[in-house]
Amino acid sequence: GGDVYTQIIEKADKNTLLPIIKAIVEPKTVVYTDQWQGFNALKIDGYIHKPVDKTLGPVGRDGAHTGGIESFFGTAKSLMKLRRRIHRRTFALHLKEAEWRWNNHIAGDNSKKTKAENQKRMMKSLKEIIKDIL
Repeated sequence: GGDVYTQIIEKADKNTLLPIIKAIVEPKTVVYTDQWQGFNALKIDGYIHKPVDKTLGPVGRDGAHTGGIESFFGTAKSLMKLRRRIHRRTFALHLKEAEWRWNNHIAGDNSKKTKAENQKRMMKSLKEIIKDIL
């Protein structure tokens, strides 16, 4: 899967999501989504929009799928379960940690990388993570 970007939003609608996508994703990028109608404007805005029809199974026409983002969310949930009771106030921090781990290919406890390697990479980017969150 590719890189992910996470952000807590108040409302999942076209007026909220499209400006975020435009700020993060370069035009002419292939964007795979589900079939929610709000994403139809992506094609108009210069993106290569490939909606996935999940009624056809896990892989839609032309091999398009949303497996990457679904895999990310599964990983994020697993990481959060390790911490048990996550307070609502710190949820965004934990979500950003999962994003950073995914984008930097650092898994949780099942990683083949050593704990020291993971800690070194994490500390190196700690300032960047905090800057992104705040």
